[in-house]
Amino acid sequence: MKNLWIIASLLFILAGCESSESGMAGISGQIENAAGEKIELNHIHNNAANLLEAAEIGPGGSFRFAEGPGMFDFYTVVVGDQQIVLLTDSTENVMITGDMEDLLGTYQVQGSKHSQILRDYYAGTQTFRTQLDSIQKAFQAIAMSGDEDAKQEMVDAFEDIREAYQRFQKEYVAKNTDSPACISILGEMNPEEHLELFKEVHKGIEPVFSSHIYYSMLGNQIAEAERKVSAMAKLSPGSEAPDIELADPNGKVIPLSSLRGKVVLIDFWASWCKPCRVENPKVVKMYNEMKDKGFEIYGVSLDRDKDKWVEAIQQDGLTWPQVSDLQFWNSAAAKLYNVSSIPHTVLIDRDGKIVASGLRGRALENKVEEMLAM
Repeated sequence: MKNLWIIASLLFILAGCESSESGMAGISGQIENAAGEKIELNHIHNNAANLLEAAEIGPGGSFRFAEGPGMFDFYTVVVGDQQIVLLTDSTENVMITGDMEDLLGTYQVQGSKHSQILRDYYAGTQTFRTQLDSIQKAFQAIAMSGDEDAKQEMVDAFEDIREAYQRFQKEYVAKNTDSPACISILGEMNPEEHLELFKEVHKGIEPVFSSHIYYSMLGNQIAEAERKVSAMAKLSPGSEAPDIELADPNGKVIPLSSLRGKVVLIDFWASWCKPCRVENPKVVKMYNEMKDKGFEIYGVSLDRDKDKWVEAIQQDGLTWPQVSDLQFWNSAAAKLYNVSSIPHTVLIDRDGKIVASGLRGRALENKVEEMLAM
């Protein structure tokens, strides 16, 4: 999704650790199979990684940074192309252990409460992320095979895992709303969908993080989400769908209103959006089954490269009207409908009234069938 903070992107690949505290404050550790390797400590400040210290791991794999962290903040310990992210300060005695052959999968950290919360989260999501990645790779392998049943099974499996992943995220944040570590997790979540949870974290971390830039950024994100939620009220069920007038790949303007009289699904997507591409076979199947019953789809792409947009339309077999202004997230239609993540859908009845937003998969199919039967 859009607007992930740097901490979220840095932490997305991590897993591993347990907590305890003893000894002198600072950061030290023991990393197997890493003798002689360069190790760096960086401070993540103002969305940039600033090198604090570089050292060499000793013959037995031990290391200790002479200076250590300063203010309570996010830090990275980097060895080669692998990095461990910590949330700590100068008062904690942080001990890192692991194996260089798979540091991200084996490391443990002791002595840092909030780093422990991060570890527990990423260890808990590792299975979800591995499964989603496997399904995406398998789907790509059979995308051109013509085996629609196999592709449909993968789409359904992907959706089930994605939903379970999102439930885990929500539940985990809800248990740790007083930890700034949750900022990294919220960076993967939609603030409009989870606005109250974002507010709880903002309030919960105030005593320890109110002077930090990420606290201010979270506050700004909440304010923007509140504005969008208010605007979305104008797009609530029963409201008239705002008209869209964009051009198709041939330059012909196709107004959304020109489809009045049919049940219409506005489908916001893009060629670069992997979840959109994974979802497309299911949408194609639904369209082919219902297009002769008074159902139409109005595809709105958030692409900025016309060639890639057209190529994706052809590859995925999208035969319904497709429009775009090739303005990426600045798409006029996306702004009009307050789209902040894709895929996103808006279902419209025969009179041009909004029925539902955000439906996908089986829930979408059931609702369309219900409307066509009316």
